[in-house]
Amino acid sequence: MTNPIQIDDVNLVVSGQGGDGSLTVTNMLGDLLRDRGMGVYTERDVLSRIKGGKAAAGLRACVRERLVVRDHLQLAVIMDEEGLRAVARRLGADSVLVYDESDGPMPEGVISDDVKVVKAPFG
Repeated sequence: MTNPIQIDDVNLVVSGQGGDGSLTVTNMLGDLLRDRGMGVYTERDVLSRIKGGKAAAGLRACVRERLVVRDHLQLAVIMDEEGLRAVARRLGADSVLVYDESDGPMPEGVISDDVKVVKAPFG
């Protein structure tokens, strides 16, 4: 069994199409982190289905009060290529990317090689 890690400040994004559960996942994570005493700031980016239906939510949780998200992401849960391209510049060596491969493999060359990638078929 691995030792749990201590998280005192985390910045993440969940992105997909409307109905994929992006906002629900972020709400659940936010509730979980609030229950553990962290301050949570969230932001949402939701387009109408007519304009493409993108839904994304960002979350920053911290043991100290923070009122904004950071540019750098520790975690990104991305359900399509559009979402991946939108967050690629915010991922770095200490980032974890969970990518939904239901619609095909993750495109190469979009993110840096030092990002930890977990490929998962959600659909």
